[in-house]
Amino acid sequence: MNDAATVLKKLAESRSFAASVMSAAQEGKTDEVKRLIRSLGIRSKTDVYFNPDGIRLTLSPPPGAFPCCQLVIGLRWNVFPPFHG
Repeated sequence: MNDAATVLKKLAESRSFAASVMSAAQEGKTDEVKRLIRSLGIRSKTDVYFNPDGIRLTLSPPPGAFPCCQLVIGLRWNVFPPFHG
C-alpha cells in the first residue's frame, strides 16, 4: 500500500511532523491527528487509535473501492537520536 509507505516515510523523515502527531495524540486530539495524516494526501480510509504508549493506524481502501483488505500500523512513542548509518 502506497499510503502506508507515505505515512511511514513522513514520520521517519520529519521529526517536526512526527512530534506534531505524537503531541496531538497524547493530548487526545483525535481530529487533529486525523487531519495531520490526511494532510499527506493519502486516499485510504484511516482509523486512528492511540494511548499513552503509541498509535495504531488502520488503512482501508477508499470509499467506493473494493473492500479487499486492511493494513494495520502500530507504532510506539519513543524518541531516538538521529541515525547516522
